[in-house]
Amino acid sequence: AINSAVCGDVIDIDVAQTLTGNFTLPDKSCSGSYVTLQSRNLSSLPSGVRVGPNDTSNMPIIQTTNTTAAIKANSGAGWYKFLGLHIRANGVSTINLIAFDDQSTIAALAHDIVIDRCYIHGDQTLGARRVEANVVNLEVTNSYLFDFKQDGSDTQAIGAWSGANHVIRNNYLEASGENIMYG
Repeated sequence: AINSAVCGDVIDIDVAQTLTGNFTLPDKSCSGSYVTLQSRNLSSLPSGVRVGPNDTSNMPIIQTTNTTAAIKANSGAGWYKFLGLHIRANGVSTINLIAFDDQSTIAALAHDIVIDRCYIHGDQTLGARRVEANVVNLEVTNSYLFDFKQDGSDTQAIGAWSGANHVIRNNYLEASGENIMYG
């Protein structure tokens, strides 16, 4: 669905769905009009209120079962919203659970990404290293990020070393290293 979505589309995902794989966000050149991936029960997750473990029954699951990120972006991909989703590593330890990778230029970075009311975590036993947030214009709000741990590695709930204009507000962030790391 994400590959065929056009700017302004809303992809409602049923809460009974578990989407397993490694999903890549293509560059859609939307310029001001988001492609939105959201829970069909988003209205059960009030706007402006941080989600927690008790809210997962209203969230579809997006998961990786290998060491590659569940969600990553192509060079220059932008204008995506993730609303009311449960994103996790399942049975594996992955470096980046969500990967907005470092690029050679600012123009090549992912941009205009919103993560709101999402429950994001590494595998309960094996963990994950981080949500890699090398993004221009990123908002992470009202979300719950935890289980970022990994033997022999520094970990972060959110980590970035490229990008600009990040708003991180009203989240629960838990990592065995730093909760947020820039640089």
